[in-house]
Amino acid sequence: MEPDGEGKPMTAVRGLDLERYMGRWYEIACFPSAFQPRDGRGTRATYALRPDGTVRVLNETWTADGSRRASIEGTAFRADPAADEARLKVRFYVPPFLPVFPVVGDYWVLFLDENYQYALVGQPSKKHLWIISFTFGWVGRYYQGRSAWKRMSTTNWWRRLENKAMM
Repeated sequence: MEPDGEGKPMTAVRGLDLERYMGRWYEIACFPSAFQPRDGRGTRATYALRPDGTVRVLNETWTADGSRRASIEGTAFRADPAADEARLKVRFYVPPFLPVFPVVGDYWVLFLDENYQYALVGQPSKKHLWIISFTFGWVGRYYQGRSAWKRMSTTNWWRRLENKAMM
């Protein structure tokens, strides 16, 4: 567990079945970040388990008019192979067209429904948060482009999530 700014422990899902988690996940909503295009649409991540236990990560997004695709490929791995929590690290090389500099970040699965259909992914810094879905269903239609989501500050969303977790 990792304490947050208010001293509350931040936990990741326990017992993640990595094989079951593999496949294509669609971004439903996220906090804006410097490393994702602001006008990106149809953003998705595809995960594939490698024989050595690491995960091939392919992140893709398209411009608003659908004319251009941006992508980056990386590798995810368990931060602590002996731990039961879904705390992963993901490594990308930048720039993608000339992979020279490794950039490593945290990828914590904070919530995952029992059917592996939607998840909440974040980082201990609480600067990044994604709601992802294995299918682009009603959740996606509801959240995509919601102005309230875009206006909500990171701090307010974390507070809402923590309150839900306490129920």
